[in-house]
Amino acid sequence: MSGGDIRDGEVIRGGDVKGRGVRAGEYAVWRGDVFEYEVWGSRYFLFRSGLLPCPEGFTANPQRGWVREVDPIKIDSLFHIKTEAVWQGHRVEVERVRDDEATLRGWSLPGQLPDHPSVDEGELSGEWKATVPVWELTEAVETILDGRP
Repeated sequence: MSGGDIRDGEVIRGGDVKGRGVRAGEYAVWRGDVFEYEVWGSRYFLFRSGLLPCPEGFTANPQRGWVREVDPIKIDSLFHIKTEAVWQGHRVEVERVRDDEATLRGWSLPGQLPDHPSVDEGELSGEWKATVPVWELTEAVETILDGRP
């Protein structure tokens, strides 16, 4: 995805969100391309899935695929993607997507948690989290929110 098609407040609907796959979390546009990013202190790191070819200047990271530290001044823009979807009949918030797994947060009435080995009950009554294959999500809706943290 190129950085030129990102619009603050844009809502994208669809099972695979226009063929890009489901996304959620923090993203940066750098050199016209979109990467996941994290800030550690004052340092900015870009990430690309290890399932994809290594971008120029990136190094291997066993947990995150490919990683590169960049000067934040050279980042074109930052944005957050808030994603909601349906998983096993439950409306969920997608907290992040890494490679082919999605980390979800959902809410259910007591005794109605999804029947899946990765479901962990949260601290609040009825709250739960799970990490599931991203292809199990349906009805994904992304909302793009612009801005730096």
